[in-house]
Amino acid sequence: MAFSASARTAAALVMLAACTPHGGSSAPSPAADRRSADALLAAWRRSLTTTWAIDAVFERRVGSKHVSYDIREARRPPDHLRDAGGSVEGQVNGRVVGCTPLSTGGVTCRDGGPAPAYDDEVRSELDTLAGYFSGTNPLYRAASLGGGCFGLTLRRTILAPPYGQTARFCFDRATGAPSSSEVHKRGSVDVTRATAIRAKPTAADLTPPSSSAPPGSTTTTLTPPPTQPGAPSTTGSPAT
Repeated sequence: MAFSASARTAAALVMLAACTPHGGSSAPSPAADRRSADALLAAWRRSLTTTWAIDAVFERRVGSKHVSYDIREARRPPDHLRDAGGSVEGQVNGRVVGCTPLSTGGVTCRDGGPAPAYDDEVRSELDTLAGYFSGTNPLYRAASLGGGCFGLTLRRTILAPPYGQTARFCFDRATGAPSSSEVHKRGSVDVTRATAIRAKPTAADLTPPSSSAPPGSTTTTLTPPPTQPGAPSTTGSPAT
């Protein structure tokens, strides 16, 4: 006996409901999770090893309140510099650099000594990220969202998850630069969105500010010690 169209539709819906886990969609397979994690790691690596400069805006939302500040970041490996609301960090010409804004205005800058090998820095950051997806009970599940974007979902409870309960990271296809991120934590949301992306940083993008302060205030600047005659150079050389 042939079923009517409505009967066949009803039967199909019953079979679909029986095969679909609670929550409305089938859970990704471990193999799919691994592919998504590998794709995210590849995009993250590209963002650390390509040349670009971005202007961005960071915003933290806590209930009805929010704070925001501008970000300027540039990479021309091994040189990289990030200015987030006046706080500067990075490495330039083989030296670790950092600047902190003063409450009275201006900034105080410091020399942090020879920079570590850039390849080691990249490897360390990627190893840390990869650890969040490894093992039989990974901390996060990664999902490829398309358009250069990836989602993270926390799988188990810890006191301070590094990327909150959920997160979304997007990368510019042309340059590899991070174009946006959104991290949902308990009670707050951190959003960063690029407003401009450039393939070629300018000299200014990779030049740390000089220590400065308004008249009457003081700054403390740490500089590398002078090289003594016959002593090895403390300047170091950029990693390759």
